[in-house]
Amino acid sequence: MTTLTTSTTTTTTSNPGQCQNGATWDGTKCVCPDGYYGVHCEMAICQNGGTWVDGLCQCTENFQGFECQFAKEIIEVKDVTVNATVEMKTKVYNRNFTDELEDKSSAAFKDFEKEFKEQMRELYKHMESYQDVVINKLTQGSIVVNYTVLLKVLASVTANETVESISKNLVSSFSNYTACNESCQGNNCPFCFNTTFTNVTNYKVQEVETRLCDSYIPEDFKSYYSPLVTATGVVCITRCDKLSADPYPCVHGTCVVPRSGPQCECSEQSAFWYQDSACSSRVSKVGVAVAVPVAGLVVAIAIFTAFLVRARRQKEEYRDKLTSRLELYCSTEEIWTGSQGFAASNQGATWEATETPNTAYINLERVDTSQKINIQRPSHIVIP
Repeated sequence: MTTLTTSTTTTTTSNPGQCQNGATWDGTKCVCPDGYYGVHCEMAICQNGGTWVDGLCQCTENFQGFECQFAKEIIEVKDVTVNATVEMKTKVYNRNFTDELEDKSSAAFKDFEKEFKEQMRELYKHMESYQDVVINKLTQGSIVVNYTVLLKVLASVTANETVESISKNLVSSFSNYTACNESCQGNNCPFCFNTTFTNVTNYKVQEVETRLCDSYIPEDFKSYYSPLVTATGVVCITRCDKLSADPYPCVHGTCVVPRSGPQCECSEQSAFWYQDSACSSRVSKVGVAVAVPVAGLVVAIAIFTAFLVRARRQKEEYRDKLTSRLELYCSTEEIWTGSQGFAASNQGATWEATETPNTAYINLERVDTSQKINIQRPSHIVIP
């Protein structure tokens, strides 16, 4: 664990009245208490509401880091509920339909609605999720009531199954209704329901509000969080979470959430250089330290090899020239022909057992006299 310490040796020309956060004036500077620093001791080491305790920052519930500078990637939100509706239909036997009941603004409709709500409240009082009912329409058939049951259920990935189960209970509750007997008589029988007619036509669960997390996240971090519905409830997550709709890429590192937003803190920075914000491309410092001299050695060997090959090739060419000249001057042919347009008679060449002349001559018959020959004038003439 890393322990943070504060410095008490700041220099300034301030005065005792400018020292903050309980700092003391020693005549030349503010001496800061634990957990603060700065010229006037105006800056706290612990951020986002954290407190300095025994050389460490004790962070508030939703923050982490040595200075509490990072928000937690996942923040649990407890007891989040969502609205749900169940569309139902029932029939009231002991009431007669009138035209006034078609008009929701009429006194007859309002009186019926008030009584019906009271009866439903009594009928569904054992259900914690029940909130209210809304009558959508009244039609003939004694009185057929089309109504919506308003529910509030815990948000989870199983909310639809929960509402489906509640829907069945809403119907079965009519079977337990005992205010009226089978002949629709009784001391307290305002509504006599047809239990076989009562049914659920539809149900729906609303989505969790997208800005739900705003109520639980500090102002500077709100824009980085979004709600995620789980099997146990709702959590607020950032892009650092893999379940996010757009996870923040972080290959060789840890995703953190400072005030500037999600970012990747690369791991083992003392051993690697990283080339991108996702810490995906890295270069080993040890590898570079070894590779540079090795690369230099390889280059040196390549250069030396090139010079060696070149020297060998030049040596072979020179040897070929010497060989060709040797063959020329040692030729036993009587006439030497050259590329310059003349022939030399090698009268020293003889067949075996023949006399060898002492002179040789040059035959210029093949010389091209139309070509000019530039001969440099001598700069010094030596007379013996």
